[in-house]
Amino acid sequence: MTGKDSNDIARVSLPFFMSMVVAIGASSRSGRGLVTWLPGVVMQKELGQGGLGNGTRLRQDCR
Repeated sequence: MTGKDSNDIARVSLPFFMSMVVAIGASSRSGRGLVTWLPGVVMQKELGQGGLGNGTRLRQDCR
């Protein structure tokens, strides 16, 4: 399509592919906490409860 050799395109895209592999590996090794941290923070702010986004505010209110 582009007139370039597919090996050249593969060589140029290799750093992007490797960074994607590292990001997936980091998120899977760190567990669920890293992946769900930001959505938890956003949802806590939307509900008006503040807190750290990990449910600590809700647990304190239940005592």
